[in-house]
Amino acid sequence: MGHPDTTLSRRRSAAVLNTVLLLGVSCALPALGQIVTGSMDVIWSGGASDCQKNPQPPLQVHHYNAQTFILRENLCATYEGPFLYLLVGSQRGLLIDTGALSDAREMPLAQTVRALLPKPAFPLTVVHTHGHLDHRSGRRPVRRRSPQ
Repeated sequence: MGHPDTTLSRRRSAAVLNTVLLLGVSCALPALGQIVTGSMDVIWSGGASDCQKNPQPPLQVHHYNAQTFILRENLCATYEGPFLYLLVGSQRGLLIDTGALSDAREMPLAQTVRALLPKPAFPLTVVHTHGHLDHRSGRRPVRRRSPQ
């Protein structure tokens, strides 16, 4: 466990980042005009009673609209089944959360995200909604694949 001052500092930094993101999005929405809707015509995998006998893809991707992808880690891969979000702008992508698994062989998150971006060297910013492991464990494989 980290030093109490370091832990408190990290929590404050995360709170500041979340506040800045919220304010930024709140300020940008009126300038963007109307909110763009998308399709939630998706059935999320419920895992399987026996994942060994019924193997499933580790990651499910839903194309919500032209700029938004919703990804979910399969319940056979992780009992949390976290949702991740990829927003694709004209100059940069934004990945919100990196999921529960850090092994790229078990969870091909970086490869999947790169394939969804317009070009291989497209800049990608990664943020985490909070510090729980089911939202940030996949950060290292994604960082290794992100251009500087």
